[in-house]
Amino acid sequence: MFHNSQESIEDPSRSLLGYVHYTFVNGSRNRQYRPAPGGRSNEIGWRIHLKRKARTTPKEWTDDPYFVCHLLALAQLKDRNRTVNPSKPITYTSRLLATHIHEKHFIILYEAQITSEVLNALSHWRDATTPIQWPTIKRKRIPYQPYDTFASRLIAEIRESRPSDSLSNISDGVDSVDEHGGERPYEPEDSGSSKMMRTSKEAGL
Repeated sequence: MFHNSQESIEDPSRSLLGYVHYTFVNGSRNRQYRPAPGGRSNEIGWRIHLKRKARTTPKEWTDDPYFVCHLLALAQLKDRNRTVNPSKPITYTSRLLATHIHEKHFIILYEAQITSEVLNALSHWRDATTPIQWPTIKRKRIPYQPYDTFASRLIAEIRESRPSDSLSNISDGVDSVDEHGGERPYEPEDSGSSKMMRTSKEAGL
């Protein structure tokens, strides 16, 4: 997580920027469903492993709902640190940079405007009886090349959209992520406990 050095870490309106490498997401998901080690081949366990992983892994890695967790966590952090008018409704801007080992050309920037109403409903879900407006999650591909201007271009993109009380686009060319959690069909593989797990395919936006 990063923040502007000129902004106080205690200021809930400060700009926070998260970062996640998708390799860690895939690795954690793979370890979660991996069958327990044993002294012999566990073909059934590996088949169950593949089915469970297929149910939770999106076809395109950029559509992974796990990114929503990071964006919500950033908003929750700012909300917990808010000391001025804590009961007043407010909208937090969460941003997340994501990279993939197979994506050599772009870094992905996600942004969401998350209201305190959404955070309160998640914290007190038993009392959430009225519909709420779920935030729109937006993303943009930022090319690495030319490398000598990448840092300045990335900073410009991050600064382009600042926290506000209204929803704003990052810039032109942003794709809205409005479908999550679709189940990917299970693709059978050759049996064998030593088979390598398939990684998520490289995807564009």
